[in-house]
Amino acid sequence: DRRTGIVFFHSSKWDHGNITQFAPQAMFYASRGAVCILAEYRMGAPNGMAPLEAMADARSAIRWARLNGAHLGIDESKIVASGGACGAHAAVSAAMCSTDFDDPDDHCETSCAPNALILFSPVLDISKKGFGLGAFSDSASAKKANPLKAIRSGRPPMLLFHGGSDSLVPLSGSQRFSKKMKRKKNFCELVEFGGAPHSFFNLNVNDELYYATVDAADAFLVSLGFLSPSTD
Repeated sequence: DRRTGIVFFHSSKWDHGNITQFAPQAMFYASRGAVCILAEYRMGAPNGMAPLEAMADARSAIRWARLNGAHLGIDESKIVASGGACGAHAAVSAAMCSTDFDDPDDHCETSCAPNALILFSPVLDISKKGFGLGAFSDSASAKKANPLKAIRSGRPPMLLFHGGSDSLVPLSGSQRFSKKMKRKKNFCELVEFGGAPHSFFNLNVNDELYYATVDAADAFLVSLGFLSPSTD
């Protein structure tokens, strides 16, 4: 019995976060037949190391899920990475960014790239126009870790959710990312939520928008053949 696996990376600004943030989503998709994992990653490291450690940890977590697929009941070809803000950055970087960000102790012969991604208020543009440039120790590493600069053809399908009134992570980053992904013939759907703030997708913030994102992500996974159509 091999099922879709979804690895969730909670939101943060690379400083602190709550591993249970995506527990409601995980419980929902578990009820739909997926194997769900809430992953921690390192935060708060000084000297510009926090983003790099988070990226390495996300890659390790996805590799762990793939390597332990038989034990966990996960289909290694149907691993989804999902996350919010900098957790979303860590997730998408596993699919797109340089192997320079691998943990040297990992089984690096196993792919860390998820087969699909669902991202909430994601950090996709690390620049003066985006978010997070100051968290890196130097501009070279920030550029190498910028998903917007790593778009090539053949990237996994992605679904992005972003609020129009996000005062922390600019919506424009998701808009530019989505357009560039499509130009490279990748599937990348951006769903914008009008005047919604940064954390709009959390159940304890707005239950209506929480269900809207859950339903849209469910439809996305069904379209990929990762979940069976709901009978409800």
